[in-house]
Amino acid sequence: MIILKKYLIVSDLDGTLLNKKHDLSKRTIRYIKKLIKQGHIFVINTGRPYQGMLRFKNKLDIDCPYICDNGSSIYWDSNKDFPVFNKIDKNEVKSFLKELHPYIYSTLLSSHQKLYFINRNKIPRWMIHINEETQVIELDNLDNIDEDITLMSIYIHEEDRSKVAEILDKYSNIISNREWGVHLGLRSYELFSSKASKGNALIYLRDYLNIEEKCVIGFGDDLNDIDLLKKCYVSVAMVNSKSALFNYAKHTTKYSNRKNGVVRFLKKYLKENGK
Repeated sequence: MIILKKYLIVSDLDGTLLNKKHDLSKRTIRYIKKLIKQGHIFVINTGRPYQGMLRFKNKLDIDCPYICDNGSSIYWDSNKDFPVFNKIDKNEVKSFLKELHPYIYSTLLSSHQKLYFINRNKIPRWMIHINEETQVIELDNLDNIDEDITLMSIYIHEEDRSKVAEILDKYSNIISNREWGVHLGLRSYELFSSKASKGNALIYLRDYLNIEEKCVIGFGDDLNDIDLLKKCYVSVAMVNSKSALFNYAKHTTKYSNRKNGVVRFLKKYLKENGK
């Protein structure tokens, strides 16, 4: 009898597992379900919040963990030990936003099924993920923040960048940040707990599941996937990745996300290394 190695396979969503329609292809869904039946563990590791991950979770309909908010939260519906969060204390968030307030153009704060907004109409629509259970709160008063926060998206005018950088530096032991560039004179930031990252969430699951280090495969395509790839033994950059990502990957897919690149890589890799 041939015994297959048990792999922990971790994949980003947008630009990696999702196709050009920003959805899971039927081929991808079938193959992931096949992997699960073979005894492997498949984990989505996304920057999307819980609400933005739900429709993909429902389409897959498999029992596995899901990492959201760029590693700030881990969900596993059938497991009593989850969810696991790396949140920013609400009082720290309030203090931070009070200092940042003069420079804020718009803000989105996430906390599981609560979304808090400053100037909601100025947040890009694609950033907002809402379902029937989501509670939406407009922050006319920062005291309305009544839960710890998993993720913040902040937009500022480019001219205020240096002032904002000073505030970010002041809170750097509590809040990590990632810049997403400038568009139409607005600079965007993603902020999260200094303890949170896609890679740290992966390590947590790897240790929890007692998976051998050499049996961890990770896929990504963007800058927020760098930490994920750094902590995977088999690190795979999509061929359509941002150029910086190739410096952290041992492998590159032959095909892009639009052509089921993750599935096609895994079929070949597991055939050659799975026994």
